[in-house]
Amino acid sequence: NLVVVDVECTCWDDKSHSRDEMEIIEIGASVIIGNKVIEKASFYIKPVINPVLSNFCTKLTGIKQETVASADTFTNAFNKFENWVKEHQANHGIDTIQTLASWGNFDINIINKLSKRNGYDCFLTDKEHVNVKDYFVEKYSEFKGNKLFEHCLNHTGLKFEGSPHSGADDAYNIARMIVNSNFDFNKKVEPLKHYSKNYKRK
Repeated sequence: NLVVVDVECTCWDDKSHSRDEMEIIEIGASVIIGNKVIEKASFYIKPVINPVLSNFCTKLTGIKQETVASADTFTNAFNKFENWVKEHQANHGIDTIQTLASWGNFDINIINKLSKRNGYDCFLTDKEHVNVKDYFVEKYSEFKGNKLFEHCLNHTGLKFEGSPHSGADDAYNIARMIVNSNFDFNKKVEPLKHYSKNYKRK
């Protein structure tokens, strides 16, 4: 049983803004219970540093300005996310879901960074984090193609469902890959830094 998370952030196609200005605008999540992908969900966050999304960001993520303008604060969005996870735990008779999964470390790193910035004690920090990308590389070491997530997903025999760079759809497809590939997260694998640097976040 695990929670899969994928976040979308404010972004630009030039160097007019630093990475320190990036803010989460969508928490995309999916839940795996008993080796089945149960559901996906989005929790939107209103950006504070740069409240107006760039055209590049809107085109990339599909998130509209009016969506974030009326969205929750960082803390409220994560509280709703936590309650959503707890509902699934209760519905399936699970005390707690111990494992958090993402494609790469970017998502958990920026969640931790912005949680500290917002003075929020994030419930995800208590969970064991697994980098699905590491497990893909370990299991499919023969794969030499384009390392974008969609291409990696295709290599496992699956086609992407939904819209790339939608946090919810990305999380859902990561969950599908996990179930389809039957990754053994009890087995520790070498971090991705020991492999090709061409493996992209998405």
